[in-house]
Amino acid sequence: MGIEELNSQKSGLLSSISHQQGQLAELQMKLRRLITAKGKFVNNLEAIKQNQEQFKSLEINESSWKGQRATTFKETYEQQVISNLGRFIGELGRVQEDIDQAIRRLEREIAACESSIASLSRSVSMVDASIQVEVQKVGK
Repeated sequence: MGIEELNSQKSGLLSSISHQQGQLAELQMKLRRLITAKGKFVNNLEAIKQNQEQFKSLEINESSWKGQRATTFKETYEQQVISNLGRFIGELGRVQEDIDQAIRRLEREIAACESSIASLSRSVSMVDASIQVEVQKVGK
């Protein structure tokens, strides 16, 4: 291969490296944002769980609520409020799992991108070596 072809090949490889580095920076930024969001989400989830405990421990005022009305309120409260809050917290747990999966996916994409950059860099080194060989041939 001639020097011009090798230089063209090197230029293409360097362009690919630049593109991969741009993708890597974008992926890393997404990962940082997602990790920050997860931290806020987990804090809020813990606060909601604490509130759930408070909701579970609520007691009605026995002097204001008596008889059938008190029983109906307790049953409705447990069926509607406590039950729905438990389901909501369960859904939030699944959302957290989805966030964790997204983080793992981004980490895999980052690793693949870094591997690609390393491979392209090795290819540039090999092309540089070939260019040096061609330059020495021309110089002789």
